[in-house]
Amino acid sequence: MVAYVRPGGAPSRDIPLARTYNLRDLGGYAVAGGGRVRWRTVLRGAGLHRLGGDDAERVRGLGVRTAVDLRTEAEVAARGTWPAELLGGEVRRLPLIPRLWPDDEVPPGRSAEEVLAARYDEMLERGGAAIAGLFGLLAERERLPLVFFCTAGKDRTGIVAALLLEALGVARADVVADYALSAERVARMARRSGRPLPALGIAPPAVMEAFLARVDRRHGSVRGLLRELGVGDDLLATVRANLVA
Repeated sequence: MVAYVRPGGAPSRDIPLARTYNLRDLGGYAVAGGGRVRWRTVLRGAGLHRLGGDDAERVRGLGVRTAVDLRTEAEVAARGTWPAELLGGEVRRLPLIPRLWPDDEVPPGRSAEEVLAARYDEMLERGGAAIAGLFGLLAERERLPLVFFCTAGKDRTGIVAALLLEALGVARADVVADYALSAERVARMARRSGRPLPALGIAPPAVMEAFLARVDRRHGSVRGLLRELGVGDDLLATVRANLVA
């Protein structure tokens, strides 16, 4: 398995690719009660349907066994999905929302942050089965390493990553900071395309902080939310055993 290593010996969080800028490892975060999330075991990504050439070689070296596509049916039909014929692994499609939202639509009188907040709440309302399905996959050790992805790797992928890290016991400050890392990566995508950054192409820490606070108020905690979705404590303990060392 390839391990891109930074000076000092720790793997790098970003997997350097030429055609997409937001494939990241969720490893290395400290977990309450001891241990850290295992490196090169669960990754979050963006636009992985585009993988080819040298990028495919790099990603193949990660040994991914399961690729979870969070995009809509329409996106998959238009652009394809994880190229298993090049990369191996099994593709599982778990769409978080039924239709893709415009990324530049901010109604008069509302801020981009408010629109993102409403969309993140909708993801929970519509995507509960997909979220539970992903946790079920993570409980099966033979499916790891696993990557989940959407188009930009910021919103759908960001929500799932935040719920996972929080459920594992990663400090909220680290969960929020992981979400915010997408801002610079999405800006790079926009520069590469030659188009301006969409109004909703932002990842402000305050948006994720507020989202998680709403989960706490409505469900008691992220774990409480997951129980409501059918992710019981025993399954979550198995996920933790698979992902934390």
